[in-house]
Amino acid sequence: MLELKKVSKALGSFLLGPVDLKLERGIYAALVGPNGAGKTTLQYLIAGFIHQDSGEIMFEGHDIGSLPTDKRSAAFVFSEPALFPNMTIEENLSFACRNEKARDELINLFSLKSMLRKKSSQLSAGEARIVEIARAILSEPSILLLDEPFAPLDAKNRKEISGYLKEYTEKRRICTLISAHSESELDGVDYVFHITNGKLQRSSI
Repeated sequence: MLELKKVSKALGSFLLGPVDLKLERGIYAALVGPNGAGKTTLQYLIAGFIHQDSGEIMFEGHDIGSLPTDKRSAAFVFSEPALFPNMTIEENLSFACRNEKARDELINLFSLKSMLRKKSSQLSAGEARIVEIARAILSEPSILLLDEPFAPLDAKNRKEISGYLKEYTEKRRICTLISAHSESELDGVDYVFHITNGKLQRSSI
């Protein structure tokens, strides 16, 4: 279980929290709110890119709130492109890969074979996002965080990728938390956490 207890973070005049959140393993959840609501800040806190001012971030009963990012078993997909520009797509995928069989399966499942020799600059925004999602999955995280992952995807790809994320989350018993501006962007999530002005609520769907 991923659990946040009374987590707060001040960034200038913006205050996130205090946030209480529980996310069981195997649950595919979403943070929904407008720009500036605190979605990315909350995900950054979980990933360890920034640290909370107060409160606890727990995973499987262990306090991870003071750990560096590489000790949290978390993978992050940013809202802006973050592929290694000097590497081919195949090299980007192999960089994070812990299982070659899984890599080959994802290449086929996500229809990436035709772009393996390309550089990230040669991809469309939607293609780059799919590669970034695949790369995050191949790192085999226990916590998967995706910041507006479906924004550059068309409806078909969004539904297919979301369906795979749900299946992967359930099969591997990980905690997956994506962010979006509205519920209309979501497919198949188990829970939605609504966030406005740094305050969090939960509703199941």
